[in-house]
Amino acid sequence: MHGCLRQFCEHIDKASRRFLWKGSSDKGIHLVGWDKVTRPRNEGGLGIRKAREANTSMLGKLVWDIHNNTDKLWVKLSKHKYVGDKPFMDMPNNQGSIVWNSVVKAKAVLRPGFDFRLGDGSSSFWYTPWTSFGKLSNQVLYVDIHDLQLSVSDMFQGGR
Repeated sequence: MHGCLRQFCEHIDKASRRFLWKGSSDKGIHLVGWDKVTRPRNEGGLGIRKAREANTSMLGKLVWDIHNNTDKLWVKLSKHKYVGDKPFMDMPNNQGSIVWNSVVKAKAVLRPGFDFRLGDGSSSFWYTPWTSFGKLSNQVLYVDIHDLQLSVSDMFQGGR
């Protein structure tokens, strides 16, 4: 089925190229390469998306829903059937339906975007929701007055 999706995306891209360069006639010359046309506008392209990349980004929404355990029926069913109690982002690729296999492949592509990144660490350690727990101040009984101004970078040293 993987080959079928690839062919379908190539067919969509072919139709887009034909529309862009030929219009309604059968004559046309490609004055600009497809890779240049599909670049973002701020990089000199037309901002047309390749079908494969558009499909991955749409599947990314499904990955996000599963990762965040949203209260949607399809998420509950999919997690029950394929994920179980394991963390979705760390689970190996298992076989399932066509849609599930596509979600798992998209997860592999998008995985680096889900990794923890500290940034510059200037956010408030206690009052900015920089963790998956939300604001840490809501997780404790009180924040000591001496710790009110702590930033995230104050608490992390050497990546820990």
